Amino acid sequence: MRLDKLPVGEAIVGFLLVALVAAFLVARSEVDPGDSAEADGSSPTASAGPTGSTAPGEIEITMTDNKFDHTELTLAAGTEVTIPLTNKGTAVHNMDIAGEGGSFAADFCSASGPDPCSDPARIAGGATGTLTFTVPNTPGAKIPFRCDFHPTEMKGTITVS
Repeated sequence: MRLDKLPVGEAIVGFLLVALVAAFLVARSEVDPGDSAEADGSSPTASAGPTGSTAPGEIEITMTDNKFDHTELTLAAGTEVTIPLTNKGTAVHNMDIAGEGGSFAADFCSASGPDPCSDPARIAGGATGTLTFTVPNTPGAKIPFRCDFHPTEMKGTITVS
């Protein structure tokens, strides 16, 4: 049977079937293999980061779609830290550290903004960047960080020691 002779109803059903399969494949390709949820529907847990004090130069953060490989960091008060960042995902990511009081000054950080921000502020998939900042001299403080593009999925905490 030739395709141009198919009844309209069969053509619509065929189109919808192809669209459904394509949507499933696209959605499945956006799931990181490490993000498998339990069969009971529970969501995956965030990975734990380093424990204890972390000296400058010992931290490296990898970003994937959509998580940081370290969500808990402990940094010494008053030290200047440079964190290498690698985006192994396909989406654009960044790392934004909250300012005083634990709030973020803007929806999207920038190099000239008040909060510490990754350089570049938009790290494309497969690219790298850094984040350099001075840890506040307030031992015991808990400072949130996030990816501005995925703030509910990609977030963590810096504990000042």
